[in-house]
Amino acid sequence: MAIIEPKSIQLIQNPTEKRLLNMISAVRASLFVVTPFFKEGMIEKVLSSLKEGKLRVLLRTDAFDMAGGISDLNALRKLAQHGAEIREIRNLHAKVIVFDEKKALITSSNLTKSGLNTNVEIGILVEDEEFIKNDVMPILNQYWQAAGEVKTSKMDEIQSDVEDILRLDEIRSSSEIEMPSIKTQGRFVSPKGKDEERIVKELTMQEKYELMASELMRGRLNKNQVLSIVNRFFDTAKMSGDEKRNICLGAMSYSFDSDNPFTTGGNYFSNVNYIYPGIKAIFQGQLPATFRNMILDKGKTKVSIRSVSDYRRIQKELYENFDLVPPKSTDVFNAIIEDRAALKRMANNIEYYHRIKRILPFAAGKLMRELEKDLLREMNGIKESRSRELKFEKDARRIESLEKELRNIEENIRILKIKAQF
Repeated sequence: MAIIEPKSIQLIQNPTEKRLLNMISAVRASLFVVTPFFKEGMIEKVLSSLKEGKLRVLLRTDAFDMAGGISDLNALRKLAQHGAEIREIRNLHAKVIVFDEKKALITSSNLTKSGLNTNVEIGILVEDEEFIKNDVMPILNQYWQAAGEVKTSKMDEIQSDVEDILRLDEIRSSSEIEMPSIKTQGRFVSPKGKDEERIVKELTMQEKYELMASELMRGRLNKNQVLSIVNRFFDTAKMSGDEKRNICLGAMSYSFDSDNPFTTGGNYFSNVNYIYPGIKAIFQGQLPATFRNMILDKGKTKVSIRSVSDYRRIQKELYENFDLVPPKSTDVFNAIIEDRAALKRMANNIEYYHRIKRILPFAAGKLMRELEKDLLREMNGIKESRSRELKFEKDARRIESLEKELRNIEENIRILKIKAQF
């Protein structure tokens, strides 16, 4: 086959999320996504942006990826609910997105928040319909034909494998040796290799937070260096204590968005202490909720606690990087049972309930009984709500979705009653 030189090529660097979603929203006939690794939040954004057209997704389904939080099993289920065709290749590492077979993004980025925003990634956007038709699509279609289908039964098998991996991880944690302190962390580099040069007054507040955090998370700085960075975006000399607190906390979530979040977050935390020393007390008080979010895959940080060994490791990393005392397990448990959103998350995915029992085994008594009763109440409420909705629904696709959701919640109720011995 003769190679056709594409007529239009653009070099693409991060952040690319917004541009990608805009291109997806313009799709009218078809979207073909090839990505080995994917996260639920980004898949939700893709599905929300795709208004029309057939969706095909070629990915990698590895239970160890799912157990380690590299990819999300729930993302597969959401793709299936949307009606996407899903296939998998075990050794896939290509990342390509084709829009209506007219444009193709060939990139190093995975479908994750960091992959499309803060990681150092490079790709090319090809806008040449003839090149894509004659050179790109034949290769992708060849992969597609060789790939294995991913249906609901396959997803159930993956979930079973993930649960087995996590159980094994829990068993190993009882004899796990203490992890050494890591002193050779790599340098953090902004996605474009340098700071984005824009007039500060044109930036939104969130953009200021993100750019400020990207500089303050790279390493430990002295007071003058920190003030110089912060004063580029905010005039601290004219700020009250509350205003300083707000900018320090407002930018902090961005400092966790890296491959070594406790290192970069710890750097940021240490640096902003020069601006607002009171942040230490505030953050210490937020730790129970922070651990709750990591257990339940909530919040902006991609750190997740799935086992007892994860819990111990993160406590150690938190103490070493932030000089903070990890929260008591009872405080973390109370943060969970007081959070209505946490109950909803457990009601829709019973694995979170099992995760809490694995990670916080001390709570097998009165506290766990309280959680189980609240969770059962939440599940029954969802069941009643969906049953009422189903009664009046006319759309066949929505009826099928509601019936599937009802079967899922009924199974979760059954499991909970057995486990809790109601």
